[in-house]
Parts: sequence; C-alpha cells; structure tokens
Amino acid sequence: MAAKLQPQSENISDSACTLSFKDLAQALNAQESVPSLADLNALVERTRISANELQPYLGFKAGNYSRHRVMKNEFVEMLVLCWKPGQRTPIDVSGRDLVTIHVYAPPLGVLKTYKLGSSTIDLYTPADPDFL
Repeated sequence: MAAKLQPQSENISDSACTLSFKDLAQALNAQESVPSLADLNALVERTRISANELQPYLGFKAGNYSRHRVMKNEFVEMLVLCWKPGQRTPIDVSGRDLVTIHVYAPPLGVLKTYKLGSSTIDLYTPADPDFL
C-alpha cells in the first residue's frame, strides 16, 4: 500500500473521493473495529499527501530512525517514521532522508521475534514514539 505524496503546486482536492493526510487519520480514528486489509488499502489508495501536511511529523535523529504518532485507538495506529541514510532498513539505499507512513491494525503490542537458525523466541515491546 502506498499513498501518493503530492507536490505542493498540485491541487490536492481534484477529486471528491480524494482523502488528505488529515482525512486519512480521521477515517482511521473513526474505526470501531480492526479494519481489514482491503479496507485499509481502499483508504490509502484514495489518499494524496502534501508535504505541508507531513511537516508537523518530520524530525530525524542521528542514531536511529524516529517515530511520530499521528493517531492511535484500540483498533488502529498510524505513525510517520523518519530515517537518516543507513539507519537499519533494507529499503533506505538512496543516501537521502526517507519518510515512511505506517498503519498498524491492530496497533503494535508485544511482538515475538525470531532469529534465523535459532529456536529462541524473544519478546519485543515497541517503545513509545519519539513524538506523540
């Protein structure tokens, strides 16, 4: 799933069916149960995000990526992650800052982690985002 980042010069509301970043957050916050993948995909496909809308959620750290919570309820959570080059992600190969938007349904809780070649199962609890 990917929402499109609109250049500032383009008209974001060129369709009555188009959602802004704020509209997406409000639609997710209105969920009364865990949305299906199909429902999430439909929302994200309709979303056009302007750089201005993301501005309040942008912030980078030197040591590790930073997470900025947009919204969270008992059914869904949306975060903006900001990555500096080389910060533990296989997709950050551009040598430039990267911003990713994550929707978790249900919100992340305690996760089981596995290591290749090991039968050990560890538990990991994500820390609160850097900026709420």
